[in-house]
Amino acid sequence: MKNRSQLVLEWYCIHQRILPWRENKNPYYIWISEIMLQQTKVETVKPYFKRFIQQLPTLLDLANCHEDDLMKLWQGLGYYRRVLNMQKAAILCVKEYDGKLPNNYQQLLTLPGIGNYTAGAIASIAYNEEVYAIDGNVLRIYSRLHDLHEDIMALKTKKIIEQYVSEDMNNQMGDYNQALMDIGATICTPLSPKCKDCPISSTCLAYKQNTVQLLPIKKRKKKASEHTYTIIIHQYKDKVLLHRRDKDGLLANLYEFETIKEEMVLSEPYISLGSYKHIFSHQIWNMQGYLVEHDYEIEKEDFFWVTYQEMIDKYSIPGAFLPFVQRITERREKHAT
Repeated sequence: MKNRSQLVLEWYCIHQRILPWRENKNPYYIWISEIMLQQTKVETVKPYFKRFIQQLPTLLDLANCHEDDLMKLWQGLGYYRRVLNMQKAAILCVKEYDGKLPNNYQQLLTLPGIGNYTAGAIASIAYNEEVYAIDGNVLRIYSRLHDLHEDIMALKTKKIIEQYVSEDMNNQMGDYNQALMDIGATICTPLSPKCKDCPISSTCLAYKQNTVQLLPIKKRKKKASEHTYTIIIHQYKDKVLLHRRDKDGLLANLYEFETIKEEMVLSEPYISLGSYKHIFSHQIWNMQGYLVEHDYEIEKEDFFWVTYQEMIDKYSIPGAFLPFVQRITERREKHAT
């Protein structure tokens, strides 16, 4: 009788997803994709990955990239600290590992922004090291396989699942880890699992107990705090006013328009850009946007004027503000016709 690992690997051989970072086992490509895939869906990542590799094809290119260019390249993916940590790691690799990623799990863990899962993914896929890579997909799959009715985010439960995964380790852990990613993404999904298509349903206790829909158990997150902001885009002819946010905190180092943490009524003539709600992992921003057109270049401390095209091409604007950029873009296009 075939064991679970054999069933998973045979399924993966036939059903694996075709993804751009799987075309070869380039450690750099695998690393970039895994960092991008944190908090981001595969279909969203694909064009970003392609653009990133075209602009920064090697680890050395990433290490030498100007921070503003790097942030602009990442614009739209969010969680910008990820890409800043990637550059720190790349610089470290140039100094200590001859411009290459370390070729084992323990050394990968020493790099900024690389945790247990990412180190396991790179080490197993690129270097064939027999290590597991446990992410949300794997936690969900194994909680169902073993009918675990404990909070999967609890350290105790994670340790139990790590033990179960270690029992299924094999000499093809790169393929096995990727197979679990694919099963979690296409079959053992959170809301509508396709158990009849699952290659390991015969080994799944939750399937036998008819408890699949109840699992995994995950305690509710603390309710996100809500904040109200007024966003003012100052415009003079073909220029807009920008400000760089602080180096620490939410949206660090990105460029923004005048952002006031309250709802306010403007005293000067304005054009309404409507409202927009942006949801972060722990905050909700309720924003009202305004366009204020000036007859001259006004001065505001720590703000500077850039052309509209420079803003689009050069400066990294947080995703929270992009709907307002889209609205002034539509207005420009309408007035140009």
